[in-house]
This record gives sequence, structure tokens and C-alpha cells, in this order.
Amino acid sequence: MLIGVEWQKQIKRIQLYYGLDVGIQYFERSNPYSIIKISFPSGDIVGYATDEESSVGIPLFGFMGLKYFIHPRVSISIGSALNICIEWSKYKRINYDNQFNETSVSVEGKRKELNFETDYVRFINVGFHF
Repeated sequence: MLIGVEWQKQIKRIQLYYGLDVGIQYFERSNPYSIIKISFPSGDIVGYATDEESSVGIPLFGFMGLKYFIHPRVSISIGSALNICIEWSKYKRINYDNQFNETSVSVEGKRKELNFETDYVRFINVGFHF
């Protein structure tokens, strides 16, 4: 979810625009059970595991673009963006026995990240204005 502000500058048939978007993002993932232990030589499954990960981030986008009006009601445009995001993540692996009873947490971690991304061409668009 993003909220932002945009400024526009009209020069005859060309419109320049630029602005900022800020928001919040949330990500959660849980892998299904996977077999982690097999008893040999009988081949009995003695354990399972699942991985769980979640993250919350605050992205800030700076964007700019150019729109050209072919006709007063038809335009083509292109836009690009820069993104910086701070993100907090948690990860853990939960181990289970062969009856799906939780036995332990073998891996647990937290992470903070600062990401920087560029979208050289965020979109190319044809617009019809009514």
C-alpha cells in the first residue's frame, strides 16, 4: 500500500511529472512440511520441518516520467523510479517428529535491511482521457 504526491509541469504537448510515494509492505511465508530425517535401512520417516519467514518494510519511491499528448484525449507516457526501503525480517525452522508434534526450533534469526532499487522503466502507458 502506497500513498504519495505528484507534481506536473505542462510544456505544450509534453507533460513532465515527478513525485514521492511512501507506504508499508508486509510479507509472510510458511513452507509446507518437508521430510528431514529418514531412518535407514527401514526407510521410516522420523522427522519433518517447516520454515517460517515474515517481514515488514517501509518503502520510499521517488518517481519521474514524461507524457506526450498525441491528441488532446490520447497520450503515451513512460516513467521510472528509485526505491529505498528499510525492512525487518524474522526467520525460523521448526522441527517435528513423525506424528507432527513440535520438537524444537533449530534455526531462528532476525534481520534488518536497507534496500536500494531502480526501475529504469517502471511503466510504458497509452492513456485515453475523457
